[in-house]
Amino acid sequence: MRLVETRPDGYVFEMGRKEHGILLDVLRRYPVIPENYAGSRPQENSYSVLDVNLLREALAEVRKENRTVLENWIRNEEVWSKSATGWIFTIGSGELEWLLQMLNDVRVGSWILLGSPELGTKEDLEPKAENLELAWAVDMAGFFQQTLIESLGG
Repeated sequence: MRLVETRPDGYVFEMGRKEHGILLDVLRRYPVIPENYAGSRPQENSYSVLDVNLLREALAEVRKENRTVLENWIRNEEVWSKSATGWIFTIGSGELEWLLQMLNDVRVGSWILLGSPELGTKEDLEPKAENLELAWAVDMAGFFQQTLIESLGG
């Protein structure tokens, strides 16, 4: 994937056919972060059960909306067009932030489902057959995040 044009309202990227297919496979995994995941930080139990339930309901609604927007974005012919070597996609500045968030959910969520392995450990070096898809999702989502950010000079 490479940045081919910067516009006042967004960006134009080009990617190969295989890369396009991989990006869509990664994005279609959204959402991945488990609904009940609160991170590894100790939680002060200052919230009532009602507050927690309301927060979970709101998060579920946001995920549902994001999923719908994502599916529409993937199918949007104004976003995607075929080129001689693959695909071109146009994305606004705000949409780019949103896309990075979708990729981050897939990357972090897959890492959580892998058991949150420490980098450089024996577990990290020897993926098990049942975890290969999750490890692939972590790597591919990270690849696309890094490529997008680096192409914008980040």
